[in-house]
Amino acid sequence: RFFRLKNRLAELSEDYDHIILDTPPALNLLLQNALIAAEGVIVPILSDSFSVDGLNDFYQTVLDVKSQPNPALEILGLLLVRYDKRSVLNKEVAYAMPKVAGMLNTVAFESKIRHTIAVPESQVERMPILKYNPKCTAALDYDALITELEGREII
Repeated sequence: RFFRLKNRLAELSEDYDHIILDTPPALNLLLQNALIAAEGVIVPILSDSFSVDGLNDFYQTVLDVKSQPNPALEILGLLLVRYDKRSVLNKEVAYAMPKVAGMLNTVAFESKIRHTIAVPESQVERMPILKYNPKCTAALDYDALITELEGREII
């Protein structure tokens, strides 16, 4: 059961350059399956202290997956989401991210996904944000993330 997703994605890999798995923020079987199937993981971090606190548990899960079923798994970086530059707490979390990333042997992405109502609206409509509202700040931020990933030759 742990390799079903990996096996299914292997069947599709010839048809796609990249496959992105977006899982709920829970340490459960779905996340384990996604980590076993993945080559790399981008860790979204809400700009609050609870998300930073939860990184330890997530990092341990990644280490567990790397130790046996997927030794090639790599944390590509930490990505701040729902970011609001007007918030003092958000600024403090953003300032601390490079240090936190360093402790996890990864990087903090320069790109930050800004908070916008268009994201939950697109979820309700079951549409990718880039199709729902390609001009909203979050869509522009995701484009910047793609450019950043291309610059690092990850994609």
